[in-house]
Amino acid sequence: MGRPFPTPWSASRGAPLLEGDIDTALSDYVHNLVETLNNNYQKVCLSQPLPSTDPTHKWRPGDAVLVKSLKPRTLGEAAFSSPQTVLAVTRTSILTDGQPQWIHASRVKTSPIGPSQASDQADDISGGPTPGTRANKHTRVDDISEQLLVI
Repeated sequence: MGRPFPTPWSASRGAPLLEGDIDTALSDYVHNLVETLNNNYQKVCLSQPLPSTDPTHKWRPGDAVLVKSLKPRTLGEAAFSSPQTVLAVTRTSILTDGQPQWIHASRVKTSPIGPSQASDQADDISGGPTPGTRANKHTRVDDISEQLLVI
């Protein structure tokens, strides 16, 4: 265990203290201890670099992102969620409209579909082509090119 820490009222310091002197010595000891701790804290704080304020990711509120699932998945199951809109950001995390908790930026990637297109696709629950469009993978591009030809 070693020797006990010397205190102001120990016998090795000189004459034995009276009972009233112990309270005074204890308050002086605590005051000096707190003062020493504050001085050391200031020295340590000044020697530490300030934390960075630069964000560690590129996402801003309004961006469409895909969030990687942490749950084990079966073969063929998607690793990322459907597109979600970023509501708020911090230096290392984002908050989306699809999940109530903050998500670390390392679990997120940019969505190939914009946020307005993602919400349009989420509203279409029929799964089939919308009326008046062709059912192929180039439907949007073909519709836009036909509209440009008409103009």
